[in-house]
Amino acid sequence: MVAQMQANAELNKIALLIQQNQWQAAEKMLQALLRKSPQHAVAHRLLGDCLLARQQWRPALEVYQRSLSLRMSAEALIGMGKAADMLRINEVAEKCYRTALAQLPKSAELKYRLGVLLGGSRDGAEEALQLLGAAIEQGFQPARAYLHISQLAERWLKNFDMAFNAASKALECDADNVDAMLRLADLYWRNNYIEEALQILNKALQVDGERADLYQMFSQSLLKKGEHAQCLQLLQRAVALAPNDAQTYSSYLFALNYIDSLPHAEWFEQHRQYNARLPQVARHPADSSPAHDPQHKLRIGFVSADLREHSVAHFFGPVLEHFNRDQFDIVCYYNHHKSDAYTEHFKQQASAWRDVLTLSDTQLAQQIRDDAIDVLVDLNNHSGGNRLPVFALRPAPVQVSWLGYPATTGMDAMDYILVDRYYAPDDSMAAFCSEKLAWLQSYRALQPPPEMDLPVSPLPMLERGHVTFGSFNSFVKISQDVLLLWAELLSQIDNARLVMIVHAAESLDYVRHFFAERGIAAERLTLFTKLRYEQFLKLHQQVDIALDTYPFTGMTTSINGLWMGVPMITQVGERMLSRSGLSLLAPLGLEDFVADSREAYLQKALYWSQQPQQLAQIRAGLRQRLQQSVLLDGKAFTNNLQDVLLSACCNKNVTHRTDNIRF
Repeated sequence: MVAQMQANAELNKIALLIQQNQWQAAEKMLQALLRKSPQHAVAHRLLGDCLLARQQWRPALEVYQRSLSLRMSAEALIGMGKAADMLRINEVAEKCYRTALAQLPKSAELKYRLGVLLGGSRDGAEEALQLLGAAIEQGFQPARAYLHISQLAERWLKNFDMAFNAASKALECDADNVDAMLRLADLYWRNNYIEEALQILNKALQVDGERADLYQMFSQSLLKKGEHAQCLQLLQRAVALAPNDAQTYSSYLFALNYIDSLPHAEWFEQHRQYNARLPQVARHPADSSPAHDPQHKLRIGFVSADLREHSVAHFFGPVLEHFNRDQFDIVCYYNHHKSDAYTEHFKQQASAWRDVLTLSDTQLAQQIRDDAIDVLVDLNNHSGGNRLPVFALRPAPVQVSWLGYPATTGMDAMDYILVDRYYAPDDSMAAFCSEKLAWLQSYRALQPPPEMDLPVSPLPMLERGHVTFGSFNSFVKISQDVLLLWAELLSQIDNARLVMIVHAAESLDYVRHFFAERGIAAERLTLFTKLRYEQFLKLHQQVDIALDTYPFTGMTTSINGLWMGVPMITQVGERMLSRSGLSLLAPLGLEDFVADSREAYLQKALYWSQQPQQLAQIRAGLRQRLQQSVLLDGKAFTNNLQDVLLSACCNKNVTHRTDNIRF
C-alpha cells in the first residue's frame, strides 16, 4: 500500500512535468519509477507519451505495447496508434484506432485520426469520408478534416467538385489557413486555371512569405504560362528557404531543363549539389558479394510514378512485353495513386508489383532489399513523383537512370545512365554525368497504342498553297526565346501559319499578344488547349512541318508526329536533353531536319517550307520508315537493354567503376 501511494505521488509530479512540456525530466522520473515498479502500466503509458512527444516513434511504440500487455486502456491504444501511424505501420495503427474507438465511440479525435489513416488508400476512402465528416460535425479540426476530404476526393473518388468544395470550406473555417490556400491553388493549377492559382498564391504569401512550398507552387504555375525566368527565380527562393529538402531541389533541377542560360559545366555543378542533400552511405555495399550466378534469374526493379497514361508508359510497355522471363524477373515499384488501363496491364505483365506511394524512403529501400533486386532502375530522374532519395540509401547493388529524361541525376549512388550514340556520341559526355555511361543501340522503342491507327493525310500545303508549322509539345517547354524564334520564322514567310497547343486558357491570349507585338496577325495562329489523344493525332493532318522546342526537345510528341508523317525541325545543343530530336530523326535518315544553332534552325525551316514535293514524298513514306526502324522494334530494344543491364550487374564487384559500358 505504501509503495502504491509513493508511486501515485511520483505520478502526480510526473503529470505536472508533462503538463509543462518538460518531457525529458518526466521521462527520467518515469524510468526511475519503472525500475522500482516494472509492472506499472500507467507509468509505461506515460513514458510512451514522453517518447511520442520527442518524436521517438519506435521506442514509443514498444513502450505502449508493454503498457497494453499489462493493462488495456484507450489512452495507450491511442498512443500506440499515433506511433504506428508515424512509422507508417498502417495495419497496427488502424487496429489501435478501431479498438480505442469501440471504447470511446464519441471521440471526435479518434474519428479524425482513423479517417485520415483510411483516406490514404482507395479501399478506405468511403469510410474515411464518413469519419472525417463526423469529426467535422463535432467541431474537431474542421479545416484539416476538410483538407483531407479534398485530397481523398481528388485522389480516390475522382470527384473534383467535392475536392474544390472541401478545400473552399477549409478556407472558410480559417481565412488565413495557408495549407487550404495551397490546396486550392494546386487544384486550380491541375485544371489549368492558372490566374486563379496565382491569385490565391499571392494571398498565401502575404500570410506567410517564408514557406518554400508556396514558392514552388507559384513557380509551377508560372511555368505553365511560359514565364520561365521568373519561375526559376521563385524556385531559387524555395531552395533558399528549404536548403536541405531534396524534393524542393529536385523541382529546381527539373526547371533548369527548360532554360538555356547556364553553361553546361555550371548546369552540371548545380546537379552535383543535389548529392549533398541526400543521405551518404557506402557506394557499393555489394562489392564483395559473389558475381551474378547465370543459373539464377536477374531481378530488375523499376521505380516510377508514371506507369499509367503517360509518355513513359509507351516506352516501358515493350520492356514488359518482351523481356526474357526465363532469365529475368521484373519488379515494378509504382509511386502514384492513379491506376488506369496501362497500370492494370503492367501489373499483369510484371513478375511482381509494389504500390509504394505511402512508403517512406527507408521503408521502400527495405522493400527493395527484401525483394533481392540485382539492378534498380529509376524512370523519373528529377521529374515529379521521383524517389531518388531511396537510391541514395543503396538498396540494390547496381543502380541505373533511364527514360524519365536524358540527363544526369547528379548522384554518387547512381552507377549508370543509359544513353545511345546520339545522346552521347563519345566519352566526352561523361564529364557532365555523375554516372558512368552505358550505351544502348537505341535509347527507347515506342509501343504504338491502338488509337494511333489513323491514316496519314496528304501534305496540307499542296492544297492550301502555304506552309503550316505545328508545335504540340508541352507548353512548359516553350520559353519566350522559343516563341521569339518562331515569330521570326513567321515574319520571314508571309503566308505561313502556326498551329499550337497550350496548357491554359490564359495562355491563348498571352501567345496571341506575343505574336501580335511582333507583327504576326492572330488569323495566322490556330491555338488549342488540351485535346483528347485522338484529336491531338488528327491535328497533325493540318501540319506540314513540326517545330521542336529547345533546350528541352520533344520525345513522345515528336514520335507521334513522325507516325503521322510530320517531320520536325530540331536544334541540338550540348546537353543530352537537347538531342532527343536528333536521336529520333537520325535513325530515319532525316538528319537534314537537324540544326546545330538558332540560325541554322531558321534556315532549315525556311528551306523545307519551299520543298512541297519532297515533303510530300517524305510524308507518304515516313510511317513505314518508322515501323521498320529501331524506334519501334520493341523486341530488339528489350534484348539490348537486357544485355546492358546484365553487363552492369556482372561488373558490380568492381570497387571503382571507371569504365563505361559499350556494346
